[in-house]
Amino acid sequence: MHPFSWVELRDRFSLDRALNHGLLPPHYLSDEPDEALASYVDRYLTEEIAAEGYARNLPGFARFLRTAAVTNAQMLNYIERRQQSVVKPRVAPRRASRPADKA
Repeated sequence: MHPFSWVELRDRFSLDRALNHGLLPPHYLSDEPDEALASYVDRYLTEEIAAEGYARNLPGFARFLRTAAVTNAQMLNYIERRQQSVVKPRVAPRRASRPADKA
């Protein structure tokens, strides 16, 4: 599905609505676009990302999407955003290796 263009909407076009909810027809024309977008994101996460195995950590990816949406069009501190959105990996403690005993 392709988004609307200004030409298609003409008198129904709202820059505020287009910027906040996008121009995909189901979202733009919805009486409750926030619910439509939330449903779309949930479906996207389950059908596309999880089913195809694109993200190993789905909750972490969902947090990343929320952070990306909130900070859209802002200057980013990438390290800070990464720390807010990604689960830190758990790594087993590394054992110190001993040099081989010389005989």
